[in-house]
Amino acid sequence: MSAPKGRARPAALEDLGPGASVAAAEGALAEGALRLLPTPEAGQAALLLEAATLSADPDAPAGVTLGAAGASAKIIALGEETEGLGLRSGMRVALPDRAPCGGCASCAAGRPGFCAAPVGAGLPTPADLKTPPGRGLVAPAALCIPAEGASAQAAALLGPLAAALHALEAAGPTLGARALVCGRDLSAALCVHALRMAGAAHVAALAAGGKAQDRLRAAGADAVIDAGDPAAAAEALEAGEPFTLCIDVSGAAGALHVAAAALAPGGTLVLAAAGGSAAGPLGLLAERELRAVGAARPAPDLSRAAALLRAGRAEGAAALLETLDAADAAEAPARLKGAPGPLLLTWAAAAAPAAAAPAAAETPAASKRQARSGGLAGRALGRRRRAD
Repeated sequence: MSAPKGRARPAALEDLGPGASVAAAEGALAEGALRLLPTPEAGQAALLLEAATLSADPDAPAGVTLGAAGASAKIIALGEETEGLGLRSGMRVALPDRAPCGGCASCAAGRPGFCAAPVGAGLPTPADLKTPPGRGLVAPAALCIPAEGASAQAAALLGPLAAALHALEAAGPTLGARALVCGRDLSAALCVHALRMAGAAHVAALAAGGKAQDRLRAAGADAVIDAGDPAAAAEALEAGEPFTLCIDVSGAAGALHVAAAALAPGGTLVLAAAGGSAAGPLGLLAERELRAVGAARPAPDLSRAAALLRAGRAEGAAALLETLDAADAAEAPARLKGAPGPLLLTWAAAAAPAAAAPAAAETPAASKRQARSGGLAGRALGRRRRAD
């Protein structure tokens, strides 16, 4: 496509560097300068990324995966069939990595956490981070959860926060509980954070690794027991009062055995880790008549987590993550090596206040396949939001 005389080449959304502001993108779109920006088709939204999680993935060529747990973005254009979702241009939204399709047998039966064909947001997953990841994204509008009132960094944690709340829901009443959280990653820290918000009287954590333990303390753990020496950990737990609740996000049989032994008779063990070697302690569960609850499937409901984001009550969770500017994304593999992860990748302009949003301009066509996915998710999640 050739540019008019006396004017720079029309810009593509993908051409905007890490420091490009949301206001600049909105302005360029309004002026018709972003002529290569794919038009968000029915059920889609064009977005400018602000922050995204960056998690270690040993199977990825570069050792990292961008957007493993979600992202935050600003809307710069909306396609048709997005009315009723409460979205508008310029709005900050949170993006989970995927959402239920709304059309499979599990979704129809009211069990969206077991969805057979979840719809992905299409978050970028570059194999090579030697160049800064692009900021442009066209995603199903139904996956865009309004997050005004939250910082960009906190909004990127919608998915993990919803998973922590899902584990708490499985646990039952937590007010006044003595709780133990097993695990060293972000999920463990968010469970500690959520238990604090839910009124637990005492929250302890069982984890290995200095950085992970520091983050658990920062999340609000009253005590952190080193899981590196199982015998010493068991002795430390036995010396204190028994726990009424344990949430395990490690999936490690050794940690579960120690945790189950520390539970009071009749206590509740929530298994919130997918996979792992959790079968070992099942005999102890029966012997102590503990109640074991599974909560390892994707959180079926994001509305409570989104409400906490909009109320500004998840900012402490965002502070638990180490941040990295997108311009320095090449440093991510070294920073994640041996760390509990994830990193929070941010674009330089993410914290800048957005200008008043202009009306969206129409641009050329985008992927029809993505539009079909967006339409299906939009109908399913749109109905749910209107019901809320």
